[in-house]
Amino acid sequence: MNLLYALGTQSVYAQVQTAPPVTVGLGLTNLGTISEVMVWVLDTIVAIAVPLLVLWLIYVGFMFVFARGHKDALKEAKSAFGSISRNY
Repeated sequence: MNLLYALGTQSVYAQVQTAPPVTVGLGLTNLGTISEVMVWVLDTIVAIAVPLLVLWLIYVGFMFVFARGHKDALKEAKSAFGSISRNY
C-alpha cells in the first residue's frame, strides 16, 4: 500500500502574487510626499554618517593608545575626541 494513499492525498495550489516594484539604485520608487523624501534623505545621511563616526572613534582611540603619555600627542588626541563630541 502506498504511503501517500494511506495518509490521504491533498492537492496544493500556489497563489498568484504580483512581484513588488523593483528598486534600482537608491530606492527612489515610492517617494510620493515631502515627508517620505525627508525620511529617505535622513536615512541616507545616517547610513553614511554612522560608519564614518565609528571609524573616527576607532582612530581617536588608537591616537590615545599610541600617545603613551606624551603630552603633545595626548593633547592632539584630546582635541580630536573633543571635535567628535562637539560635532556629533
